Amino acid sequence: MGDVKIQKYDEIRAKISTIKEACNFLPDLSNKDGYDKSKRVSLDVGKVLTALEKARKIEKADSLERGRNIDSQAKEIADELAGIQLPHKELYQKFDKDKKEREEKRKKGLEDRVNDIGALPHLMRDSDSNGIQQALEDLENNECLDFYEYTEQALKARSVSVKELSEMYIRKLQYERDQAELAELREQAQSSRTEPPAEEVQQDDVDGLADDTFTIDTDQETRGVKQVLDSVSFEERRIDMENNEFIFNAIMSDNKKFGFSVKNGDTKEDLIRMFKRLVILIYDF
Repeated sequence: MGDVKIQKYDEIRAKISTIKEACNFLPDLSNKDGYDKSKRVSLDVGKVLTALEKARKIEKADSLERGRNIDSQAKEIADELAGIQLPHKELYQKFDKDKKEREEKRKKGLEDRVNDIGALPHLMRDSDSNGIQQALEDLENNECLDFYEYTEQALKARSVSVKELSEMYIRKLQYERDQAELAELREQAQSSRTEPPAEEVQQDDVDGLADDTFTIDTDQETRGVKQVLDSVSFEERRIDMENNEFIFNAIMSDNKKFGFSVKNGDTKEDLIRMFKRLVILIYDF
């Protein structure tokens, strides 16, 4: 029970004991008199409850109005204070937002730079050896000093890319040298074909291409080279001509098949170069 004294409540509360005494029975509903008494008790108590609810609304009306007045005044004061607060609030919130965006942009930039380092070998895959060498030198000179919290990731990406670019450079350089050598051999072979008689020129050309480390039997080497290369397609021959390991292994596995004997002083490069020259003389590459 509260401390607020409400007169109407006190009046009703004073009647409760009387009402309780008057209603302290359960009539026999098997007859009409008992039914009417029970229904009358319920209706009389209901009237008291209705009076209580009416009194509650009347008493509360003043409190509700006071509460609304309290809320209205508080809102008026709050609106005035918010008007003072808002410019400063918007200013620092914008500052925080811009700062967050700058930080996200900074991190994104560092992540992109790390990814660029990792993607460099893929980007250089179609470049010539000079381009790959320059990219490799630039990457090796990049000490990754300005990657801040991404330094560890940058150094790892740099290490992997340096390794891949180094391997790529070696392969590309060898490929370019092989292509230049093949172009030279094709030019020499083409020049040889334009000088009749064909059989004599071919033999002279073979003798001229051979050095003192080789003994060559033209018919035998022709049959040997054709036996190997006729078993593959024209495009595969081109690939084989550029695959030095394939050529060297073929020669060393059965060099007699190619019509020349391998001496102790013969280098791997000597054997490969000789084989390529012989193939160019036989096939129109």
